[in-house]
Amino acid sequence: MRAHRPGIGPALALAVLGLAAACGGSSTTGSSTGTPGSSTTPSSLHPPPAVTLSEADNGRTAAVGRGVEVTVVLHSTYWSLSPPSSGGAVEMLGSPVVAPAARGCVPGQGCGTVTGRYRARSSGRSVLAAHRTICGEARACLPDQRDWQVTVTVSP
Repeated sequence: MRAHRPGIGPALALAVLGLAAACGGSSTTGSSTGTPGSSTTPSSLHPPPAVTLSEADNGRTAAVGRGVEVTVVLHSTYWSLSPPSSGGAVEMLGSPVVAPAARGCVPGQGCGTVTGRYRARSSGRSVLAAHRTICGEARACLPDQRDWQVTVTVSP
């Protein structure tokens, strides 16, 4: 005969339900924004994925869906980001942010980042580009170090 321990069954049931909810389990009781028997999730809980591009992506094409935020992070304060090419598939969100490195950098070396944020807004293509002429203190960039460019293709 098994011994019965009061409280273990309900506590275990609550723990399992909590774990299922944390892992994305759905409920058939509905939500405050849905109808009974349905499960709805506000879009703010599941934002579109984000894409980050850097020097390693130079010359590539990035395919994204509408609404995706694209962040460009280039690792030198000498970069100058251009507005997206015409076509309207991608819009720039604010001005680029230049963040010089606070420590461990010789003045004039260009340590830090330039970051631009964009949103994929409609189907089509836009080119994101940046240019620099200086690659360090009193050092001009070689021709293959001057320009950065990525084509962003936005699908519906």
